[in-house]
Formats: sequence, C-alpha cells, structure tokens
Amino acid sequence: MKLQLAPANESSVNCTVRGSSEERLLRWGVNVDDGKWHAASCWREGARIGLTVDGTTRTGTFDAGMIVSREPVRVGNKSSSTGALHQHLGANDCSVYLSVRTPEPTPPASPPAESSGTPGACATIPAVSMPPDVPPIVARSLDLSRREGFLRSCRHETGRLLATLAASRDGTLAEFGTGCGVGSAWLTSGLRTRARLVTAELDTAMAGKVQELFADEPQVEVLAADWSALTTYAPFSLLFVDSTEPKQGGRDLVADLVDSGGMVVLDDFTPCTTWPPVYAGRIDTLREQWLTDPRFTTVDVMVAQDASVLVATRR
Repeated sequence: MKLQLAPANESSVNCTVRGSSEERLLRWGVNVDDGKWHAASCWREGARIGLTVDGTTRTGTFDAGMIVSREPVRVGNKSSSTGALHQHLGANDCSVYLSVRTPEPTPPASPPAESSGTPGACATIPAVSMPPDVPPIVARSLDLSRREGFLRSCRHETGRLLATLAASRDGTLAEFGTGCGVGSAWLTSGLRTRARLVTAELDTAMAGKVQELFADEPQVEVLAADWSALTTYAPFSLLFVDSTEPKQGGRDLVADLVDSGGMVVLDDFTPCTTWPPVYAGRIDTLREQWLTDPRFTTVDVMVAQDASVLVATRR
C-alpha cells in the first residue's frame, strides 16, 4: 500500500493498493497545497479500499488478493534526487496516517511453536480464520471511526467474539464506553430478538453521531452520559467494559450489575503464558484479580497472536 502526494501540478493525495491479483489507485482530486495541515488515511477492509482525507472518505471495491511484502515501511522518497519530489515529504509538510488491515497468510500445516516459557512470553498460534466482510452496521461504524480520526477501535477478532456472545443472551446488554460505536455495532450484529443494548458515551458530540448511526436499530439505545448512568439499566446479561475507569476500578464496580450467569467482557490484553500473568515486566494485577475472583468463572481467550480478551461469567 502507498499513500503519497501527487505531483506538484495536482498537489492531491493518492492511495495505491497492490495485491497478488490486482492493483488499484484512488485519487483525492483536491489540492492540499494550501499551507494547512491535512490528515490522510489509506486503508483496506476486506474487498473495500478507501482514501480518507480530513474526515471525508472515497472508497472502491475490488479483490486485491493477498498483500504481502518483506519491504520495510518507508516515509518519504527513497531519494530526493530521483525527480519524484511528490514522494519526498521534505517538499511538502504533511501529516500522514497509514491504516492497513490485511488477511494473514495461510499458516503451514506444522503445529505452532511452543512458548519459550519466559515471563511475559506470548504464545504462538496459527492465523485466525474469519471471513473478510463485516456486518453492515459494523462497516458504518468503522467509517465513522475513520472520519473522526480514530484509527484504533474494537478489532475484528474481538468483535466477532462479542457478536457470538451476544447471540447467546436475552435481556439487557450494555457497553461502558461507546467511542465511535464499533464495539456496540458488533454486539448489535449478534442481538437476539428478545434482547436490547444500552451504551453510554461521555462526549456529547460523539454520542450524537453514534445515535444517528443506530437510528434504524430499535433495540439499541445510545446515551450521551458517563458510563455510570447505565447502572440504572442493570442487571445486565452481558456487559462489555470498554471504558478506563470501570475497567481499572476492578470487579467490585461491576459485579453487582450482572445477572447470575451473566457475562463481563474486557478486551485489549496481551497474551501471556505464565502465572501469574506478566505485562511490561510486571505482574498484571488487573488480569490476575479477574482470573481469581470467586464471584466469577473467568477465562483468558486469545483471539489473535497479539490480543486476548477476558470473559467472566457471574456465578
């Protein structure tokens, strides 16, 4: 993938995606040589590619196949003397974000290598098999995330786990910390007919945009409020904790908000094969406390080589 400024006579932004089967170029077509800072993102999601500049997105659909490269990521031209000054970032001040999500190569048939057993070591697992396309509501939430400049959101592996868990729940499901609504969208994609979802976002402007996103989803309610406002909706059959305060505050903040048999989901952990769990050279007390709390039966689920999720069921 290549994100570049077009030649000086255009001063636009181009996004090139080259895969094993095809190459495609998206042109922005708007002059950005105006003395201002601009943010651009060149991205791929399944069969969709997109170019987002200053919150506005243009997309295309094509099958790029596998995108595999052993070349390092380069910022700026290989040489300022080659005549391609539009690739030499010294010629134009710019702020560039490159967001890439591509399928993992098919792993070899041999079994995964064992962990070294050293503190904090991550287990090695095969690439996760999953379809490249996402539910429409998730795609719309990802578009909102890009427009708002959030290049990190609930990853697909975690999202599919959320949707699967939601499909087993009736009653009220909740998310603490809506953001751009990606986690809520994954939960919504798995909602049963007898279930509803409530979610809260403290940023009023962002909450309004997410409310528009879910306007056609009668089972979803988005509050412009702090996460604690959701406590009046308890008990929950599933609670996705995606807000720093309740997550770091520990189990006591959420234990009484969940039905017996209800689930609490916490994401953004790094896989670890030692006990007690170690992160950044220290004992991961948050994970250790959840895994040993007698009020819950908790499992650390590795959803990818670099990501794990805690799923705790209230006894």
